[in-house]
Amino acid sequence: MSGEPLTNGEAKKNHLFISYATEQGYFVEWLCSKLIADGYSVWCDKLKLLGGESYPTDIDKALKERTFRVIAVLSRQSISKPNPRRERTLALKIADERNIDFLIPINFDGLAPSELDWMTSDITFISFNYGWAEGYKQLIKKLSSINTPRNKDIDMDQMMPWLDEKTVLLDGRETIFSNALKIEKIPERILIYKFENPISYSGVRTLVKNWPCYRINSHVALSFMSPPPEIVEKYMLERTGAVEWRTKETIRGIPTYNIIVNLLEKSISFKCWERGLIEQKRASFYFPYGGEKERNILHFVDYNGITTWRLASGQRKLKLKTEQTIYYRYHVCPTFRIRGSFDSGFYAIVNVLAHVTNEDGTPIKGRSQNSRSKKITKYWWNPQILNYQLAIIQHLSGRDDKIVIGQVPGEMISITPRFEQYELPLAIREKPGDQVEENDPIPIEDLEEESEDLEYEEVSGG
Repeated sequence: MSGEPLTNGEAKKNHLFISYATEQGYFVEWLCSKLIADGYSVWCDKLKLLGGESYPTDIDKALKERTFRVIAVLSRQSISKPNPRRERTLALKIADERNIDFLIPINFDGLAPSELDWMTSDITFISFNYGWAEGYKQLIKKLSSINTPRNKDIDMDQMMPWLDEKTVLLDGRETIFSNALKIEKIPERILIYKFENPISYSGVRTLVKNWPCYRINSHVALSFMSPPPEIVEKYMLERTGAVEWRTKETIRGIPTYNIIVNLLEKSISFKCWERGLIEQKRASFYFPYGGEKERNILHFVDYNGITTWRLASGQRKLKLKTEQTIYYRYHVCPTFRIRGSFDSGFYAIVNVLAHVTNEDGTPIKGRSQNSRSKKITKYWWNPQILNYQLAIIQHLSGRDDKIVIGQVPGEMISITPRFEQYELPLAIREKPGDQVEENDPIPIEDLEEESEDLEYEEVSGG
């Protein structure tokens, strides 16, 4: 069922009526403020006189004569309370009489269809339990599709006193996690090596998987570490000197800062290769697909000190327009960038993306790569991203209490496995249900989504 443009007799049916249980009051305040800011007329008992019009005393009359749609916040509390249930029942009766989708249900806390009453179990709902931002986007899309009346000239000054009373800031300190890892130890000397035979740039790209080095020219390379014997023999390397890099602005005519950043980046890349990751592009790696689910799991300790897990890779399937079903794989893809200075020290900045490949492991290119990557990461909010970052860093650390690169004393790099943290003087008020529980990881491969790509339709994961 879909909405039709308003006729003259329906001109006063312009309100969105919000039905909910008091336990979701905090969410409803946020939802109402967003809807009003977007120009919608909202009826909700949380707003009282906001907008110059009082909340109706006769709910039945308001629903029948003045309401354009009812937005029902479905939760484990609201499905059993008499008032929300009565409002939903009346909304469904009006829907039957007018042959429109008068009730717009919101799934707030992940209710399964079996938990809903028989009247609402077969209605398509908008999910907010994986993220309010994505849920609100889908709600606005729905309201637009049924021509919901809007006032685009909303007076925000009228809302400010109410918003000030509903501030989400609290007195009290709060810990903020960054995505920066302190590089605790860097060798004091850069070693200089000479190649007996000239080496090309592409040749060095192969070499650095076994020995992180910086190519000066076809005969000279720099490194923090001595090369392993097999590399010395294969490339006929000869050590010709060493430089105390902290005392030099340039080395062989190249800014020392550029050399340090490059060597640190290549050293982290070397560690990723060592730990079994696959290079996607410069300083960007992804976890290989392990087949069985258990082989794709990363176990780690989260920021609350709880041992948990995340999937490093998995498989999903698509149903093409031709009815053919195909599979593709997704891989957690960490990227590393070096930032810092000689004075403040150097940091490894860790970001997490998703890399997708065909079932045979070949990369998916172009628009499909971007589209499918977005589908995988759309539910990765701050806590999820932080936990992926922790899983990645603990994987690189292995059995050590830090990331150690190199084996020879005086030539090793060590990186703390703990992200830089900051204490803020104010905290953000959060209520249970605002975020996905971290001890119950989102099973990415089980999410069902509709594709934005024109050439196929996402039907399920597995």
